[in-house]
Amino acid sequence: MGEFDHLQRCIEVTRAEVIRATASRDTCKAFLDRFSTISREKDGGPLLLLLFARMATLACDWLDGDLRVELIADGETVICEVLTELGGGAGERVFPPIRINAPLREFDGAIKRVPQMVWPMTLKTRPQRLSLAATQDVRASTMPPAVEIDAHSLVIPKAPSVPRMRISPLPGSPVDGEGAPPVNRRK
Repeated sequence: MGEFDHLQRCIEVTRAEVIRATASRDTCKAFLDRFSTISREKDGGPLLLLLFARMATLACDWLDGDLRVELIADGETVICEVLTELGGGAGERVFPPIRINAPLREFDGAIKRVPQMVWPMTLKTRPQRLSLAATQDVRASTMPPAVEIDAHSLVIPKAPSVPRMRISPLPGSPVDGEGAPPVNRRK
C-alpha cells in the first residue's frame, strides 16, 4: 500500500499531506500519482496548487534551479508538467507529465478567488495554459507558509474567575459626585 493510498478524493488532501509530499522527490511523485488517480471534476483538483506553492520555498531543498509548472488544458482534463531550469533556457522535467481529471477553468478560478494559494510563484496565463514559476533566488529565500492548527485541536483554558470585592468609600469622601469639588470647564 502506498503512502497516499488512503486518499480517495482530492478534497480530502490536508496541509499535512502537502507538507509530507515535499519531503523527497519519490514522496512527491507518489503524491502526484495518487492525485492523478483520484482527481475528478469539481472535487478539489486545484488543491494541487498548494503542493506547487510549497515546492517554490525552502521546504523543497531537493530541487535545484528555477521551478516552472505548466498546466495545459487537454479537453476537460489538465496535463501538468513540473520542470526546473538551471540556466541557458534549458528545462528539465522533474516528473513525467501527469493528467488531472479536472478542467483548467477550475484551476484558473481557484487562483482568481484565492491568489495567495500559489504564493510565492508568479502566474502567466495564455489561452489553454497556466504557467507558474519561481526563480532559484525566490525558492532559496522564501519560508514555507506556517502550518495552521485546526481550532478543534486547541485547548484554551478558561480565565480563572476572580471574586468581586465590594469597596466601601472612606468616611467623608464624595460618593457619586456628591460633595466633589467643582470641575473647571472652559467655555
